[in-house]
Amino acid sequence: MVKLTKRFVESLNPNSKDIIIWDEQLPRFGIRVKPSGHKSYILQYRKRNQDFTSKRLTIGPHTLISAEEARIKAQKILARILDGEDPVEDKIKSKNALKVKDLCSLYLKEGV
Repeated sequence: MVKLTKRFVESLNPNSKDIIIWDEQLPRFGIRVKPSGHKSYILQYRKRNQDFTSKRLTIGPHTLISAEEARIKAQKILARILDGEDPVEDKIKSKNALKVKDLCSLYLKEGV
């Protein structure tokens, strides 16, 4: 484990498989390097009151967010997880929720 910094992350080269390097400062926070060279900050966690399945959440791409900003976001997400939230489940629910476009179509079609 190393402290993730801009210089360190930019020095990482892609491999034939995903590479994940964990941060020494914040447990469960790391950088994932895809074979394509794309680098994203990630957070891995487990919900205690569930089946202890490990989940990974992408925080953001290295091109748009610094290691320090990603670490701060990861800390905030971990605090939410300790409060009982599940960011991956929230993301899934958000994707499955009806959009305004869908609601308008439903209203025009059925008058509901």
